[in-house]
Amino acid sequence: MKRTLLIVLVTIPRILFEVFTSSAAEPPAAHPGVPDPDVSADSLAVAVPSDGAVPAGESKPMTLDECMRYAVEHSPAVRRQDYTNRSYRQDYIESVAALVPSVSGTVGAST
Repeated sequence: MKRTLLIVLVTIPRILFEVFTSSAAEPPAAHPGVPDPDVSADSLAVAVPSDGAVPAGESKPMTLDECMRYAVEHSPAVRRQDYTNRSYRQDYIESVAALVPSVSGTVGAST
């Protein structure tokens, strides 16, 4: 289970990063994951205003931390595991409660 979660946490941010940084007109690379030797650092430079403002109609690029947070929050596998963990926690609480002694009493009156 740990390996599956690790794969999900590593793969989803990478996919999101590739989706948000690739353009639709660009043909897919021959080998995904292998850097293109024709791409230089100068060609990747983006003009950003000095005040950090984003032009109207464009969304702010996500950082790696934001991508990972988004992936974890929206991952069905993580949500399923969270529900499973909550269920296990509730079962644990119920089993501990069954071991705790209980006291009961009744009071009655008749005339």
